[in-house]
Amino acid sequence: HIFPVVQWLVKRVFERRAEIGDLNRAYALNQYDKQFNEAVNDTESMPFKEHIRDIRIRHCPKRRFRCLDSKNKQLNNADER
Repeated sequence: HIFPVVQWLVKRVFERRAEIGDLNRAYALNQYDKQFNEAVNDTESMPFKEHIRDIRIRHCPKRRFRCLDSKNKQLNNADER
């Protein structure tokens, strides 16, 4: 006679999972609005050219790996040949 108890428990688990999912979704939307809502308001006051310059600066490539000096010299010597 444990089957009804297991059924009830599984039902409660799925209900709780749905509640947690809704809370996480609401929290994510709140955080998104906090972070990006201010950015939208800032861009409305900026002139178009400044906005484009700001986007280019924000999204410029960032180097993570650089050639060491010895490798750079080897590459330069290979180019001279």
